[in-house]
Amino acid sequence: LDAAGQADYADYKHEQEINRIERKANEELTWLGSIANLSPEQKDAAFEIFAKHQANEKPGDILQIDSMETFEREWGPAMNSRVEALSGILDEDQIEAYQKQSATMAKMFEGLVRGAVEGQ
Repeated sequence: LDAAGQADYADYKHEQEINRIERKANEELTWLGSIANLSPEQKDAAFEIFAKHQANEKPGDILQIDSMETFEREWGPAMNSRVEALSGILDEDQIEAYQKQSATMAKMFEGLVRGAVEGQ
């Protein structure tokens, strides 16, 4: 590609990453909204938190994790970081609901990862 083509491609990749971040942040927001009644201000703040986390995390499928050690190393800190950030905008009941639902999801994903790893 020439310089203009490279610049266009870089712009395209940047736009794709922004779309990924927004899509994943909205998925997380929808999930949070399903377990906690959020005010409009909380929704806006939670979206910003989720977008920031998505921008700092590498995209990928949880099922691509190759070991339980990798799952535990990746999942726990990611969820703990979200809980810490959300604790500034959610009340105690909302945080508790989020933590319980996150623990349930972790167990579900752990089972999927364990099955995939053991099946290799």
